[in-house]
Amino acid sequence: MSMTAQEIFDKVVAHLREQKVPAFDQARDMCLYRMPDGKKCAVGCLLIDEEYSTQMEEGYPVGQLLDKWPSVAERLGRENRFLLRDLQKIHDDQLSQDWERQWEYLAASNELTYTPPLSALPQEDRNDPPV
Repeated sequence: MSMTAQEIFDKVVAHLREQKVPAFDQARDMCLYRMPDGKKCAVGCLLIDEEYSTQMEEGYPVGQLLDKWPSVAERLGRENRFLLRDLQKIHDDQLSQDWERQWEYLAASNELTYTPPLSALPQEDRNDPPV
């Protein structure tokens, strides 16, 4: 069974919020699915070790990745192709400080639930003790 669009969205947003920076290879001047230092892009964080291949780093955009690696397409769902593409474009093309705004827009346009980061909530709406 493939992941739902909401599961994909939530996992990518959580991963990139924690990582805080894109998985960008300065030497190749491009984002990679997985960097040698452990950073992962929007789609890279969804790839499990058993299906990942360094061949994926040869410039395959998301659509071609799903075509060339059927197990990835089956697990992530071909029906999520455009969501995956859009999450990847946010990672690749937007400054990290603009990611939240872009995710909020993407969620609204795909009828997904966007939850702001805890740091964006007023103190009274958080579960942590006041400082």
